Amino acid sequence: MKRQIEDNNFKWYVLSVVSGQEELVIENLKERVKKQELTSTVEDYMSPMVNESTIKK
Repeated sequence: MKRQIEDNNFKWYVLSVVSGQEELVIENLKERVKKQELTSTVEDYMSPMVNESTIKK
């Protein structure tokens, strides 16, 4: 997925979260941004995911 942000005034921030909790962290962050009325300062929320399966014999 490739996205281009037109306004170069935005900055990137990275959060470290517990594996499997990525979506919960994003939802909590969105709620917090909304409550603090900062929605105009956040362009996007992204969570890179890798689907991986391991089969042991």
